[in-house]
Amino acid sequence: MRIQSIAPRDWGLLILRLGLGITLILHGYPKFAGAGPMAFARYLRVHHFPAPLFSAWFMALVEFVGGVAIVAGFQTTYVGYLAAFERLMIAWRLKMAAGVAFIAARGVGWEFDFLLLCMAVAVALLGAGAVTLEAVWRSRRTM
Repeated sequence: MRIQSIAPRDWGLLILRLGLGITLILHGYPKFAGAGPMAFARYLRVHHFPAPLFSAWFMALVEFVGGVAIVAGFQTTYVGYLAAFERLMIAWRLKMAAGVAFIAARGVGWEFDFLLLCMAVAVALLGAGAVTLEAVWRSRRTM
């Protein structure tokens, strides 16, 4: 793959994937670090989130592993929809259910979750584009 031959759309998809993927990774890593998903499950239980232990593991995996997959451009359709579902659940079940406004004081509104949801749906619908680790690997094999 030559850099000159990459379309602007593919550069745009790379930027979108990097923004979404890195943000997910940075939000998912703490759910594994320290006390791990068990501590996050306790937080979800306090906020009456359904199936807190399952949900904690699901969110941690979608955010961290899914974030890595999105950055790499691997299975972006599936991971994008999973990330969108996860963000919808966080906004709806944790924030809206608690009466938090779209834009609230001290950065606790659900506008950030909405933005990530939109980015995840865009990645799911548009795919990874041409700039992926798989494409780089494939192009090096044919050289």
